[in-house]
Amino acid sequence: KETFDFSFALDNSGSMTNDIANLEKAVTEMVSLKSPEDRMAFVKFDHRISNMTGLSANKDSLMIAVNRIGFDSLGGSTALYAGTYDAIINTNNNAPNKKIIVFTDGYENSSSSYLGSKASTGQELVDLAREYNIPISFVSFGRGTNEKLLDMISWMTNGSFYNLRNSKQL
Repeated sequence: KETFDFSFALDNSGSMTNDIANLEKAVTEMVSLKSPEDRMAFVKFDHRISNMTGLSANKDSLMIAVNRIGFDSLGGSTALYAGTYDAIINTNNNAPNKKIIVFTDGYENSSSSYLGSKASTGQELVDLAREYNIPISFVSFGRGTNEKLLDMISWMTNGSFYNLRNSKQL
């Protein structure tokens, strides 16, 4: 059976206020449904970036980390490119099946503050994903999503873009 390494980047910025309940449910469901051999890592971002967990296959420790993420403290601007950069770095290993999944509304307005240390443009993000051969997929919920940007980056990295109405569609 194939195993996967998933690295999730979770947008915790102020613009996600209306979508945060769906994000919480989606992340919890993803952990609970994972195969025992699959590994997951989590990065939370607004204008700050926080690596919540390294890659782990332990469902219990992942659930503890997810419950500790603290989605109720929304705020700040959005470092979408820099946060996704950290998700890519978390999976830079020799695993044959690596996936980046970003939960976001697709608005970016603060990765430039990471210039020189992380991806600060969409092109830098695409170049890094291609270098590591890691597709980036985006999941958003409902209206108010920057669909063009998310669709373009996912297409350029062989990922996918999903705009869902609720977490049950996962």
